[in-house]
Amino acid sequence: MCNSTFAQMLLSDEDAISNNTAQIEEVSLGGNQETNSVVDVPVTANVSALVVERKVLLEQFTTELCGYCPGGAARIKSVIEQPEFAGKVHWVAHHAGFYTDSYTIPESQSYLRLFGGNTYAPAMMLDRTILTGSAPVMGVPSSTTDIANYFRQALNTPTSISVNITQANTIATDRKVKITAYGEDISGTHPTEDLYVVVFLLENDIKSTSQSGAGGTYIHNNLIRKVMNEVTGTKIVWQGNSYCVTAEATLPTGWNADNMDVVAFVAKNYLNPLSNVQVLNAEKTELVMEESGTYEITFHAAYNGTPLEGVTINVADAVTTTNAQGNATLQLTNGGYTYTATKEGYAGKGFFVVDNADLTVEVTMSTAYEVTFHVIHEGSPLEGVTINVAEYVATTNEDGNAILQLPNGSYAYTATKEGYDDYIGNIVVENAAQTVELEMVHSLYKITFRAVDNGTPIEGVTINIADTILTTNAQGRAFINLINGSYTYTAIKEGYSDYEGSVVVNNSARVVNINMITGIEGFSIENIVLLYPNPIESTLTIERNSGDVVVMEIYNIYGALVGRTKTDNVTTTIDVGMLSSGSYFVRITGANETTVHRFIKR
Repeated sequence: MCNSTFAQMLLSDEDAISNNTAQIEEVSLGGNQETNSVVDVPVTANVSALVVERKVLLEQFTTELCGYCPGGAARIKSVIEQPEFAGKVHWVAHHAGFYTDSYTIPESQSYLRLFGGNTYAPAMMLDRTILTGSAPVMGVPSSTTDIANYFRQALNTPTSISVNITQANTIATDRKVKITAYGEDISGTHPTEDLYVVVFLLENDIKSTSQSGAGGTYIHNNLIRKVMNEVTGTKIVWQGNSYCVTAEATLPTGWNADNMDVVAFVAKNYLNPLSNVQVLNAEKTELVMEESGTYEITFHAAYNGTPLEGVTINVADAVTTTNAQGNATLQLTNGGYTYTATKEGYAGKGFFVVDNADLTVEVTMSTAYEVTFHVIHEGSPLEGVTINVAEYVATTNEDGNAILQLPNGSYAYTATKEGYDDYIGNIVVENAAQTVELEMVHSLYKITFRAVDNGTPIEGVTINIADTILTTNAQGRAFINLINGSYTYTAIKEGYSDYEGSVVVNNSARVVNINMITGIEGFSIENIVLLYPNPIESTLTIERNSGDVVVMEIYNIYGALVGRTKTDNVTTTIDVGMLSSGSYFVRITGANETTVHRFIKR
């Protein structure tokens, strides 16, 4: 009998991870005698130790005007339902690429840049990765074998970033959806470039009779109804090697929540060059209809292993304090949370996710030092300023002071208060308490005045506001920057009646329209008109020294006509009780002249 030799690899999971050695059992068959021996040989494994399960994001481009799209979708469906790919390829459908239809959303239109040129359908891309050609998007292959091979290629791409989804919905109550996507980078060194979490809401089983090429009723599935956190997604802020992003939305009444899914994925910026827009991992789950309950979260605070009593735990505006055993509890719904833990001389912070279960959070406390922020404005203490330092938050008191307990380290901080410019600074804590002095300044908001005569801009109108004189330009506009507050102003131009008004500045820019009214023409002492009482409560009396027929029109300060009467009476009474408080103008127009008069309604 001829000799033959075969080898059997005895490779443990640990060996596969270490890629050092593997045991080979060599068995020789010679004649009627069998011999064997075990030897160690170096092995280079192709399996990385620092990988998580890869799920692939399949983005299909289709529209109801595309006659070939039903066939493309059928080929994708036949492959994605194979056991090999079950639960591993997450399919979403953009209604874009070949014109648009009633299901097209703006975000899908934005993603058309990933075609790298002309758009078309049926088309698809896998993890926004270039698998063929020069762009991530490619036509749906005519061969299901080719589709399967592309799936395998994408699934065999290693990733170290995981994606999980938890939900805290109140659909039955108010149709609100709250989705939290979370995970970690198990490599221990997450990418230095920015990554984003994107959350899609999908709807299935949508019946349509408008699909070209379908030949009857067609069922749309995996339709992207909404990108919950904008087209780019939410930038990941790493908590160590973990991340968490929450997105919220309200479902329109026309969407069937029973048929909806959620897809979340981690990706690079889709506006990057097309060779660098990849999706790193994805997850998909059904939208949960039941209202999320609350779960007991136990915080255990310790310093050098010793439980610490009296630690204040702050989570999502909820506060609790640890007992003698270092424990404190809160009831929280599903979602991702950051927390701070403070006690005089100690501080700690962290991050956790509630996902349908009670949880114990171990809080590691560090030595901390008292940092006092003293905030002033124009030399006086400023109350109500929010100080934020690395998630530690405090608010200044009437003395302008806010106190935080901070461990050693370098920190950036922000000081914010409505009506004031944000203050940004840096501090270093090094084994000692300290006081940080800072001065806030009022925010300025641009106020634009627009003077018109029946819609036509008026140049050269003089506006007096806040001890400042403005003049309108050829477009009838004048500008001033003001802090929050209430202001009165006057607008004057020869040939027009003086205009008085007021404006309130409240944390935003404003446009103020001034409708100027033509002033007195041919005025003489004989044409004096008396208005009384002024100010007035309800009944305005107008006396003239003539019984000529005139038209009396009442305008508010914005130039809107609010009342009109025609009379030849020397004395006319007008009920103005229904008018709001403020300044008004009466324009009296006769055959030969027009006069304008102002009164104040209390």
